[in-house]
Amino acid sequence: MGKFNYSEYRVPRSMSLFVKKVWTLDNLDSSSVVMDRFALPNGCFNIAVIRGNGLKITHRETIIHLSPGTYFCGQMTESLGIEIHPKSRATMLQLFPWTPAYFTDQGMHNYTDHFYRTDDVLPGLPEGIDLSSGELCRSMADRWGSLAKDVRPAMDLQRSTSLIMEASGDISIRVVATMLGCSSRYIQKLFKKGLGLTPKKFADIIRLRSIVDKIAAGGNGKSDFTGIAISNRFYDQAHFTNAFQAMFKTTPKRFDRKAYFLSYIK
Repeated sequence: MGKFNYSEYRVPRSMSLFVKKVWTLDNLDSSSVVMDRFALPNGCFNIAVIRGNGLKITHRETIIHLSPGTYFCGQMTESLGIEIHPKSRATMLQLFPWTPAYFTDQGMHNYTDHFYRTDDVLPGLPEGIDLSSGELCRSMADRWGSLAKDVRPAMDLQRSTSLIMEASGDISIRVVATMLGCSSRYIQKLFKKGLGLTPKKFADIIRLRSIVDKIAAGGNGKSDFTGIAISNRFYDQAHFTNAFQAMFKTTPKRFDRKAYFLSYIK
């Protein structure tokens, strides 16, 4: 009997501006359901290519069944539960925060915390290829390469979100606006349309996710959360705990990293 496998892959240079990585939830050779696993917000969009019997997502007390197909996943603002049915596989293309702005004029605020068929949002992806190989990214590069738009809002969104990510969320929007040579109001409008989040919400997600990733990468115990929180400029332990629980639906003390799909490719 096969076992469930979680894996991550780097993308070819041809797609590295738009796709951060590929991550796979592979339960294709197993007859057992994978339950009680979770994914956390990380400031990225995803395209999910699902095969087999599909997935069940629990998000904001709503159950979403994702049957075989290709889905666009908007920005997530809270953790979500994932149940992977037997004989199923989900191959996820993790898109940078600025990627949709290069390919569509649609406002991303319409897709926040939702799943839609990809063709309704972004250029379609090929069907029926070996999802465990690099063919998916190569085919995507062939289809998307000539469609990217060289437009200022997309470039400004790339610069501003990059600044926030490089600072692990610890940067004010006023500073970002100054570095871009624009107004804070322009940044607000840019984020609402291109990202579907306010700049503050995006920074909060990056900040909290950075803390979680540091804990996971360092292999430290749960007691280290408080010290890391203080070093990341939360007012106090209560402030950190409240922010953590609001986004991740658990407390730092109860957080079990083994239950979460956490990145090891940065």
